[in-house]
Amino acid sequence: MQRMNSQLCPQKGFSLLEMLVALVILAFSLGALYQAAGGATRIVRVDQEYARAVALAESLLADRTGVKLDETGVVNGSVDSYHWEVITQQLPMDESNHPALLQSIQVAVEWGGSITPRRVTLSSIISGEQP
Repeated sequence: MQRMNSQLCPQKGFSLLEMLVALVILAFSLGALYQAAGGATRIVRVDQEYARAVALAESLLADRTGVKLDETGVVNGSVDSYHWEVITQQLPMDESNHPALLQSIQVAVEWGGSITPRRVTLSSIISGEQP
């Protein structure tokens, strides 16, 4: 009679193997979610750094709306972890041999250190002022 009773009533619950498989699947899923969240956080941080570098370059470019023609050259500086360089050059003379009153200006901002250096460069043409 004892033997017959165990055959009529099937086992309820999960076996140890089923539990281990479920835990392995859960671990892989959580690992993938963690990597995706970490990657998204890195992308947002890099995007913020890039936006700050562009804003710095734009402000440096806007600050130099008119440069005296005899003040061509290179100006360097840094703000926090951003290093910038402004290069101004007088454009060549025009066909009538009159001095050109235009200058090219290039603003470069670098950041990120030696591991992943990043750089943004803005260029424009501005009017040169007579000295």
